[in-house]
Amino acid sequence: MIDYMLNYSHMIPNIPMRQIRRLRDEFSHNPVADELSELFDLLSNPLRLKIVMLLTRHDELCVSELSQILEMSMPAVSHALRPLRDADVVATHKLGKQVCYRLVKPKLFRDIVSTPVDKKGSSLALRFWQ
Repeated sequence: MIDYMLNYSHMIPNIPMRQIRRLRDEFSHNPVADELSELFDLLSNPLRLKIVMLLTRHDELCVSELSQILEMSMPAVSHALRPLRDADVVATHKLGKQVCYRLVKPKLFRDIVSTPVDKKGSSLALRFWQ
């Protein structure tokens, strides 16, 4: 028998076996979990996360504006934006010679990156992980 398929028949489950089977079937091939994993992988890069956070506060920002805000070169910002564009997280349009970016699903990302703060201005989310 494969190591990870241990026999737990001696244990009394908290939920009925038919529900365990249903959940196993549901989660063994769950495309939502795979898609969320890819999204969180994209957002695990601090620069990309900062860009998404900025775009949740401003409907649209050009690379030059992001570059000034983040105090980084335009090529570095463009490099960080490419995976977001490839994953359809952001959309682009040209404004003259400028390339501007906006979130494709702004409400989704506002919900993900909004972090409540306490009265002292500390992030409650960060305090949770400490």
